[in-house]
Amino acid sequence: MSGLVGSGGRNFGLQDLGDVGESGWRRMRCGDGVDFSRVKFNLEANGFIVEPDFKVSISRVPSDSRWSSIRAAMESIQAPQAWDLHTGSGDDGPVVCVIDTGINLNHPDLRANIDARLGHNAITDTDRNCNDDNSHGSHCAGE
Repeated sequence: MSGLVGSGGRNFGLQDLGDVGESGWRRMRCGDGVDFSRVKFNLEANGFIVEPDFKVSISRVPSDSRWSSIRAAMESIQAPQAWDLHTGSGDDGPVVCVIDTGINLNHPDLRANIDARLGHNAITDTDRNCNDDNSHGSHCAGE
C-alpha cells in the first residue's frame, strides 16, 4: 500500500511499513514534505490512534565497569533516562534510602557514597548500625 487511504478516498501520504509484531498496530512513515501534526489530526478525526515512534538513546554512559552485567536491571527501572536528567554527583545529588539488611560499608563501589550516620539495618539491628549482616541490602543498594 503506497498510502493510507481515509474516508472518502483521501490519501494521508503515509507509507505502510507493516505490522508491529502481533499487536494489531501498524508502522507508517510520513512521506517527504508531509506534516506529521496535520496527518495525526486528520487520522485521529477519522478514528485512528496515532503515536509518533521516537528513537531513544542514553546520552550519558555509566562509568560502571559492571554495566554490561547490570544493564537489563538498570533499564527496567529506567535508570538511563534518569541519568540524562541528573547523575547524582556532588552535594546536590539525591539521597536514596534502601530499607533492608544494611549495607557493606567497605564495598569499593559504594563506600564513597554512603552516609553511615543515616544508615540502619532495618531487619536485625536496633542500635542504628548499618553494617549489612546478610548481603541482601548491599545487593539492593547496587553491589
